[in-house]
Amino acid sequence: MQLIEKKPKGTKTDSMDNGKSLSISHALNKFHQHGYRRNFFFKNGELVCSETGKSYGPQRLLIVEKYRTEGESDPDEMAVVYGLEADDGVKGTVTDAFGTYSDPKLGDFLSHVTDIGEDQEQIEHLS
Repeated sequence: MQLIEKKPKGTKTDSMDNGKSLSISHALNKFHQHGYRRNFFFKNGELVCSETGKSYGPQRLLIVEKYRTEGESDPDEMAVVYGLEADDGVKGTVTDAFGTYSDPKLGDFLSHVTDIGEDQEQIEHLS
């Protein structure tokens, strides 16, 4: 996978491993290594933790970091992996396609979640 050159502020697109390309699975593994061990999915206007079944509205979450990747030849591989932290300490990830294949409802939900990565030049979690 190739990384997207242009990025919104707060989105990492550089490699997490000194020049190696970043894949979705690699990003998920790195998040997991840094304590983001839960998986979230979008359902009925909230993010739900797969492991606990607990639901979270946007006011209960923070986007701590996000990584965007782009497949070299497969548009299905274009994605954004979000590292999220809930107000009860639960840390996990949610992945959305990027561009044409993205989920507009998930995108709208995430636009209402505070993104602390936008206010930080460098985030040390995955460095």
